[in-house]
Amino acid sequence: MEQNSQVETISIQAPENFSYEPGQPIVLPKNAIDIRQFAPKEIAEKDYFKKIDSADSLFKTLDGAQSLLGKKPKFSLPASDATDADWTEFLSGLKPEKEDAYDFGDDSALPNEVKGSPEFKAQMKKIFHSANVNPRQAKEIVRQWNEMQIGEFKKSQAAREEADKAFDAMGKEIWGDKKDDMIARGKSILESLVPKERIGLVGKSLEGATNDQLITLALIANTVAEKYMKEDQIPNGRGSGMSKESIRDEARKKAIEYKEISQKNPMDPRLPGLKQEIESAYQKAAL
Repeated sequence: MEQNSQVETISIQAPENFSYEPGQPIVLPKNAIDIRQFAPKEIAEKDYFKKIDSADSLFKTLDGAQSLLGKKPKFSLPASDATDADWTEFLSGLKPEKEDAYDFGDDSALPNEVKGSPEFKAQMKKIFHSANVNPRQAKEIVRQWNEMQIGEFKKSQAAREEADKAFDAMGKEIWGDKKDDMIARGKSILESLVPKERIGLVGKSLEGATNDQLITLALIANTVAEKYMKEDQIPNGRGSGMSKESIRDEARKKAIEYKEISQKNPMDPRLPGLKQEIESAYQKAAL
C-alpha cells in the first residue's frame, strides 16, 4: 500500500496485453485482480481467506456466512426459558429410530431374581424410546440399575439366610432331632384341612415355601392339632397314605428340580426348603 496525504492507494499488476485509452472505460477480465491484496493483513493471513482467489469466491463466502447468521442449529441446547415442546424437539433427535436399537449389555452373570425377562426388556425399550432416551444413556441407566438390584438382592439374601438359621435353631430347640418329621407332619395337617379341590394349589405353595415359613406353619399346625384334634385325626406326615415307592418317586422329582435350580442359581432361596423336603421324603420312605 502507498499512502499520500489525501487518499490511500494500491499498486496492482496490470494484466498481460492491457491497454488504456484516456477518457475510455477501463476494461479488465472479471478475475484479473487478486482480491486478497485488498484485505487487511490480519484477515489475509487467516486460513479461510487464503482459499478466496477471486471476487466470485469472495461474494459466495460472504453470502454463505450471512445465510448462517441467526439460523438455529438442528440440535442446539434449549435455553433456560425453553418450553416443554422445545425440549421434546431437542431430545427426540437423540433417540434411535427404532426401539430395538437399545442394547442393555450382557446380563448372563445376573442372578435370576434380578435378571429381567424378555417381556420386561421389551417394555423398558418402549419406555426409553417414548422418553427420547439416547442409547448410550439407556445402557448406563440399565447398568446402574442392575448394580443396585444386585446390592438389594444380596441384602435380602443375607437377611433370608439369617432368618433361616434363626428358625432352624428354633425348630431344633422345640423338636430336637424330630424337626424334619414335625415339619412334614405340619404340612400333612395343613393339607388335610384343605378342600380336595384346593389341595393342588396349597401343596404347590407349601413346596415353594422358605425354611422359616415352613417351620412357622409347622409350629402352628402341630400346636393346633395337638390342642383341638383327636389323635386318630392327626396325619402322621408320612405322605397322607402314599406308598413308599410313591414317596421315593416324589423325592426323585424334587431332587431333579433341586439340581436344575442350583445349576441356574446356586444361591436360589428355594433350595434350602427343597433340600429339606427331599431329605424328609427319603426318611419317610425308609420308615
